[in-house]
Amino acid sequence: MKPLPIACIFSLLTTALHAQCPPGDVLLNGQVEIDNFLAEYPDCTEIQGNLEVRTALGDNVNSLAPLANIRKVGGDFSLISTYGSLSPLNIDSILGDFNLGGFSDDLSGYDKLKYIGGSLTVTADNYTDLRGLENIDTLYGDLAIRNANSLRSLEGLDSLRWIGGNLRITDNLSLPDLQGLGALRVIRGDVIVRENDVLASFEGLSQLKEIGGTMEIRESPALTSFRGMEQVRRIGRIELFADNGFRNFEGLSALETIDSDLFITNNDYLENFAGLSSLKQANALRIHFCDKLVNMEGLTAPELEVNTVYLWELPSLANLRGLQGMKDVGLSLDIVSCNNLLALDGLSLGDSIRGSLVFSENQRLADAGALQNVQYVGGDLFWDRLSQLEQLPAMQLKQVGGNFGLEALGKLHSQDGFAQLATVGGDLDVVGLDSLRTLDFLSGLQYVGGTLRVLHNGTLADIEGIANAFVAGNLNIAHNDSLSSCSVASVCAKLAQQPATVFISGNADGCRDAEEVETLCDYGLSVIEVFYDQNGNGQKDSGDRAVRIGQFMVDGAFTLFTPPGGRLVVPPPDSGSREIVYQHPGQWVLTTGNDTLLFGSGDLPRLFYIGITPAGEPQEQLDYTLSSQPV
Repeated sequence: MKPLPIACIFSLLTTALHAQCPPGDVLLNGQVEIDNFLAEYPDCTEIQGNLEVRTALGDNVNSLAPLANIRKVGGDFSLISTYGSLSPLNIDSILGDFNLGGFSDDLSGYDKLKYIGGSLTVTADNYTDLRGLENIDTLYGDLAIRNANSLRSLEGLDSLRWIGGNLRITDNLSLPDLQGLGALRVIRGDVIVRENDVLASFEGLSQLKEIGGTMEIRESPALTSFRGMEQVRRIGRIELFADNGFRNFEGLSALETIDSDLFITNNDYLENFAGLSSLKQANALRIHFCDKLVNMEGLTAPELEVNTVYLWELPSLANLRGLQGMKDVGLSLDIVSCNNLLALDGLSLGDSIRGSLVFSENQRLADAGALQNVQYVGGDLFWDRLSQLEQLPAMQLKQVGGNFGLEALGKLHSQDGFAQLATVGGDLDVVGLDSLRTLDFLSGLQYVGGTLRVLHNGTLADIEGIANAFVAGNLNIAHNDSLSSCSVASVCAKLAQQPATVFISGNADGCRDAEEVETLCDYGLSVIEVFYDQNGNGQKDSGDRAVRIGQFMVDGAFTLFTPPGGRLVVPPPDSGSREIVYQHPGQWVLTTGNDTLLFGSGDLPRLFYIGITPAGEPQEQLDYTLSSQPV
């Protein structure tokens, strides 16, 4: 007989080895099945699938000694409703999850366990500590301690250095701190702490440096600080929900970075942010419904980078001291319903805000001088329902990229801060300003990209301040009881060129409706003619063919809009030589020199709409001549 090849021998040995254990998952119900397992599989050392041990009706589990030969579980290992000692288990590795339940009070049977490929979940009600798990140094899944109502310490996890998933501490009636996790350095996932009645600190996390996910804490009333987390430098996100006892952030003195948000809501005892003196970067501060928060003190890093700040429903907030290091707002600064806030003291912003500024329903806010350096707001700017605000700050504001709103400011009578404002990219709303008499504060306005609304301003009598503004969208002037004159240049031009976009109603006589205003407009129109310059001399000669383009108002700069959306910008004729142009897909350009306008080659569009816009870039002079003549 020929000898078998080595590969065949190895295959037979492997088959024989696996035959020593049952295939797949193993479920053992009650002590009788555990005892029978040893009799049937006396040499079994490795369970290929999951292993679950539970008490059967009338058959409590009191000993796991028949499982002493098992060294490895290829799937999950679960103990459910077991009693008595777990010794002498000899399992050293569990490739899946380890679910530790039952009513045993002895974990000494796990003193050989070193590796858990999934999560460790402790729900057993009899353990007072976790001694017996000392050899576990790495968890690739979660560590979950929940409903372990006798647990007073996490002692036994002293070797655990790394958690690849989440740390969950929930619904534990007797756990006062996290002592026992002293070797833990990194948690890749979340830290979730919920409904722990006596948990008073995070002491035990003395070596923790990083939390990669969210730190979520709720309904833990004994937690008043973050003591025990003094080495943490980075957290992905912090969420503090209702019914915690935090007064401040003591214990997070080393925290430098919050990758996402610091989100706090319904924390009734929070007074300030003391403890966050090292914080340099956070995506957002979102603080809602914290009744005792007085100020933002504690955020003292000299160059605090925060994209968004939302302060909502903070009835005790008296100032913004603590935000003096914040130099830029990337997305938004919203301060809403902070009714004890008198001024923006503590806020010192630079000249450029990339995001939005919103101040709404702050009933006592009377001083916004902290915004005096702002020249550019990239998003929206809203002042809304500020009943005590009489004067806006002397801002150097020149441009708002989004919407600009002044609404329900009953005492506002002066807005000198907007004298330099030239451009609003979105809508402009002046609504419900009962003490305002003129729009002179908008006298520098040249362009509104959306709709301009002037509504419900009871004492407004003069809108000359918007005379130079081109409005790309609708123009709505209504229910201004004292306004009797609306025939300013911008309104008249809009009525002449785009009457369907003008809505005028409910004002005083002289501005009752669009038809009445139109009869009062003094257009002062000029005819625009385009000539083909046959000899290229840049002048209108007798043989040059003329094409009439339209009419336009000659006072102030204006814009010619082409049907495809291209635009030409023309200064008034008396402005001297100046080149401003737009390159159309048909390759024509515009150049101005006094009152002679030269166009480039290609077919000229035959229809223009008129309005104001900033100048474009200069282009070369070509061979069409445009001249204007009074009607």
